[in-house]
Amino acid sequence: HLLPLVLSSGPSGIPFDFTYPARNSVPLIKELGSVVTNISRVLEEGIVCFFSSYSYLNQVLQVWQQHGILAQIETKKRVFREPQKASGIADILEEYAQCIYASYSAPPTTKQRGALLCCVVGGKMSEGINFNDGLGRCVVMVGLPYGNKHDPVLQEKMRYIDDQARTQSAAMHTTTTGTALSSSAYYENLCMRAVNQSIGRAIRHAQDYAAIVLVDQRYAQPRVLGKLPRWIRDSLPHSLTNTNTSSSTTNSHSNSNNNSGGGMTFGAAFAAVNGFLRGKRHLLPPAATTA
Repeated sequence: HLLPLVLSSGPSGIPFDFTYPARNSVPLIKELGSVVTNISRVLEEGIVCFFSSYSYLNQVLQVWQQHGILAQIETKKRVFREPQKASGIADILEEYAQCIYASYSAPPTTKQRGALLCCVVGGKMSEGINFNDGLGRCVVMVGLPYGNKHDPVLQEKMRYIDDQARTQSAAMHTTTTGTALSSSAYYENLCMRAVNQSIGRAIRHAQDYAAIVLVDQRYAQPRVLGKLPRWIRDSLPHSLTNTNTSSSTTNSHSNSNNNSGGGMTFGAAFAAVNGFLRGKRHLLPPAATTA
């Protein structure tokens, strides 16, 4: 009932690198929009897309609007965004849910079915709100939501961790070569805890099903993969994680499309998501399967 995928590049072959220096690239943001547009075309219910911050969410939607991508998505899905004020959360969730429930009884000719909900990791919608069944049939996680290293609270915590590691090393008469990694590990663990909390909003009961698309080539790194929950790691389609496993030779172009050491290019990922959803169509309400 679960299809988790690591997406390392988009339809045009642009690598998905959402590190802080690279994530403002307009071609990168447009490539992300192409992914969401294509998923919207094959999924009739709800897509929940998580971003690292409100400012980046707004930036992405602005680029999508300027380049006509948002209009393309809206031919298939009504688009919602998480409000920064908690007072607006309930109304947005209600409208989002109604769009999805309405699609089950919509006439077969209805083109716009379901909805896209754009949320923020660490926001109200990533904590304590369940996107079960059609509310979260696909979860898209954009990048790795690392915290702001310039945050004084975070800086103080990391300094404390390093100081404790040095003290412990000195007491054990060992070197302190690993102390820098202790604070780095804490920093990464904070990020992955937020990722896991967000993607865990889907799959809320035994009969539920969802695709989880991790959009960043860094998710394919063994260290990062190892910090995903076991129930997700165990569901990774190993036969699909390398887009060139069926080929006896690997050229330089295919290496660039699979440079994350296990992440999927868009063609393979889209085929996997489409096949997964088609295989679950018998679980949709009868009216929804006529589209």
